[in-house]
Amino acid sequence: MTTDVLDFLIKTYIEYSPQHLTFSWHGGEPMIAGLPFYEKVVEKIATFGNPGLTSYHMMQTNGTLMTDEFARFFSLNNFSIGVSIDGSEKIHSKHRFLNNGDSTFHATMKAVKILRSNKIEPAVICTVTKKSYRYAKEILRFFVKNKLFELSFSPCVY
Repeated sequence: MTTDVLDFLIKTYIEYSPQHLTFSWHGGEPMIAGLPFYEKVVEKIATFGNPGLTSYHMMQTNGTLMTDEFARFFSLNNFSIGVSIDGSEKIHSKHRFLNNGDSTFHATMKAVKILRSNKIEPAVICTVTKKSYRYAKEILRFFVKNKLFELSFSPCVY
């Protein structure tokens, strides 16, 4: 996104909502935009907004790009982070993998630890599919065992 487009979007949003902004960053992998992009967003909000303006950011990520630097920034700038986890490694790895075929499970669970070490308790979106719905008890046990209690389920099976 060019700086001109970003400026226009943030200025227009502030015009329509001068006291409170809510941004939802998801779809694909939003962290691929890089930390400088989100730093620029926060900077632009501060530049164009009035002193009473508050902003809130929600991000849904697979967590594979999470670093301490990202997590510190998120913690300091009012970002709520959701991580896509479908259950235990066996279940999660049925659908969530990188271009090279490797599962995202270990990187995603590492992201949970990084977020928690930076005082962010991640929410979870769990996609339920034909391959996973039979494991409902196992999925819930996994979340309880890992103290992941803010859960949303996205059904892809009816």
